[in-house]
Amino acid sequence: MLWNYCFRQELAAPTDQATQTRIEGGYEVGELVRKRYPGVLVEADHRHPQEALAETVRLLQDPSVNVIHEAAFEFQGTLVRTDVLVRAGQVWNLIEAKAVLITKDTYPLDAAFQRWVAVGAGLAVGTTSLLVLNRDYRYAGGEHNLGTLFRIVDISEEAEALAPSIESELQRLQALLQQPNAPKVLPGPQCVDQYECLFLGPCTKDWPKVPTPVDWMWNIGKGKKLGLHAQGIHHLADLPVRGLSAKQLQIMACYGENQPWVDQGLAAAMQGLVPPIHFLDFESYASAIPKLIGAAPYEATPIQWSCHTLHADGQLTHQEFLAEGNADPRAPFAESLIRALAGPGSICVYSHFERRILKATAQALPHLGAELRAITGRLVDLLKIIQAHVYLPGFRGSYSIKSVLPAMAPGFGYGHLNIQQGLAAGDAFAQMLMEPDAALRNGLREDLLRYCAQDTLAMVEILRRLKEIA
Repeated sequence: MLWNYCFRQELAAPTDQATQTRIEGGYEVGELVRKRYPGVLVEADHRHPQEALAETVRLLQDPSVNVIHEAAFEFQGTLVRTDVLVRAGQVWNLIEAKAVLITKDTYPLDAAFQRWVAVGAGLAVGTTSLLVLNRDYRYAGGEHNLGTLFRIVDISEEAEALAPSIESELQRLQALLQQPNAPKVLPGPQCVDQYECLFLGPCTKDWPKVPTPVDWMWNIGKGKKLGLHAQGIHHLADLPVRGLSAKQLQIMACYGENQPWVDQGLAAAMQGLVPPIHFLDFESYASAIPKLIGAAPYEATPIQWSCHTLHADGQLTHQEFLAEGNADPRAPFAESLIRALAGPGSICVYSHFERRILKATAQALPHLGAELRAITGRLVDLLKIIQAHVYLPGFRGSYSIKSVLPAMAPGFGYGHLNIQQGLAAGDAFAQMLMEPDAALRNGLREDLLRYCAQDTLAMVEILRRLKEIA
């Protein structure tokens, strides 16, 4: 990855929506960090390193400057930009800001590397710290309380202890970059360890396209599948059966015979459905910097529900809710849901997400807890029914509703919608919160309502097909 990044960056895959959302969240955190520690920003960007280095030297020598953002340091062929430097007498405290809640192993290494380069360049470094988001912070509206939004973790001892390994690893990587070609490394779990490598495409472009690839096997991680391809095992039929579960062996047989697998217990699994049958889907919104009152960083706040109801006479009705503005949406979300689901009837969902949201909302709103828990008790997870009793070749190794739906109800999909998946729905809601133009805001609102309604209508189709299969 490093070699390609330095010499063949044009081979990198385009940034996907999830990555772009994460990057934008990081930018937003960075802006608030600069407000949390008011100081001087080194303006020169990564395309102008010499200007950044010269500006950093000038600011370090200016006694009136106590905080520097994006200071640049160069040492032994490496260049870093430190998030925050705070003057502390004769030394500078180094702070690495992360748009995260916890300090995983990789984050101290980031800060330790910056410290190593800065010290090597001649900077007297005091403490080394990570600045992360505070999971206990709750947005109260208006300007964020920057004193409680962040928490600081001193990792000075850990950063110093990492210095010898940084130096040896740097030598290895610099030697690697002297090679005329990228090193030969077989794809495997390391390619998708945290985030998928942007250069995975060039490493896999020569793999044969086969009708039933090993990628369609259920419950085998992407890293392991990459390793199988690297060993030359491309066809699902060539997958070693040793160690596979009974379910995975059934899936292999399903593709080998090109026939669906249906368990005899399917009909019994649906006998407990009590009419009228409701089909319920939630959408939530989470962001690094909370924008909804009452929300914490990265907390999934329920903002929307859709419910289609299939009555005993075959009539299908629909109800829905979507939050407006940045007020805490949990109470109106829950109150409207309780009214919509009053009376008898099973409630079909797809996955455990709705159950988790109902549990969290009941804890947050104790006065509605009993009614929300009663709704939870009526939930029937169609995903679990399908996983236990049905597999169609069209699932292609996934039980997600976006994979199951076209296999079970061909022609029914999301292609006609402006929003076609959950991440896009979250981005659209964030845009709706910030959009000053009423017409554009209403357009986004309609897009969100249509998307969520399509999810519950999809479950109606899935249940209809399940009954036919049974």
